[in-house]
Amino acid sequence: RISFPDIYVLHTLNIGLLCSLLIGFIISRIIYHGLLRKKQEDLSPLQILLGVVLVAASASLPYGLIDLMNAENTAVRFVICLPFVLFFFRTLEAIFGFTPHGATSSSKIYSIYFTMPVEMIFDGDNKPVIASRDDILHSIKKTAYSILILISLISILSPHDYTPFGKTVAGEY
Repeated sequence: RISFPDIYVLHTLNIGLLCSLLIGFIISRIIYHGLLRKKQEDLSPLQILLGVVLVAASASLPYGLIDLMNAENTAVRFVICLPFVLFFFRTLEAIFGFTPHGATSSSKIYSIYFTMPVEMIFDGDNKPVIASRDDILHSIKKTAYSILILISLISILSPHDYTPFGKTVAGEY
């Protein structure tokens, strides 16, 4: 018996992740222009309030996005929520002045730093270090190997009614 992926779930997953990253991009722009343009000791009470509102938004927005998209699959809900954990900590980092100096060199670099889960490395001039071709190929091979192992395990175990996220939809939060 061959079972095909649920196209609706894949569509919801892609749109949910895209919306999460778009929200992160918007939050990063607000932080860059509202909090990071001044030195930490110059933050006004209004700027601190802005930071607190953005932290609260990072903690609560994924639930609204899940409801808006009517995402019932547990894996999709997880993927939608995952970037917001990063946004939460990056916002705290900006409020307390621990953002790397290189990340604040431009709004474009800060937006990339804020929304992407990969660790950015900066050189002595505070410019991002670009990954080499070999590093990229190595990462692609590792990811492809992990996906191949996961697909193989699910395929081998599927005749035994194995489903990695359960057969029922996720319950209310």
